[in-house]
Amino acid sequence: MNTKRAYKERFFPTPEQETLLAQSFGCARFVYNNTLRFRTDAYYKDGKSISHSEAEKRLVSLKKEFLWLNDISSVLLQQCLRDQQEAFKNFWSGRAKYPNFKKKHSNKVSG
Repeated sequence: MNTKRAYKERFFPTPEQETLLAQSFGCARFVYNNTLRFRTDAYYKDGKSISHSEAEKRLVSLKKEFLWLNDISSVLLQQCLRDQQEAFKNFWSGRAKYPNFKKKHSNKVSG
């Protein structure tokens, strides 16, 4: 018999860690929203669907345009694109609504 366990931990970041976390969350939200706008505009303007690889190429150009995106780990930004791709897969298969833009003070937990 498999027993599932969950542990709940508190996190007390230092002021430096709080700054890095806020910057990371902001960059992730910016990339997600910017890419969602790009995909939505491409669909309505040209009727074209943007693939995951095209979104990753756009991330490279975003990092060149907005140099502050280089201050955080690229893994975080790439994960945003993977999460968005999964949201679109769920949308196209009928399991979810169209992906929403992320808000700054949204406390909604996924899952």
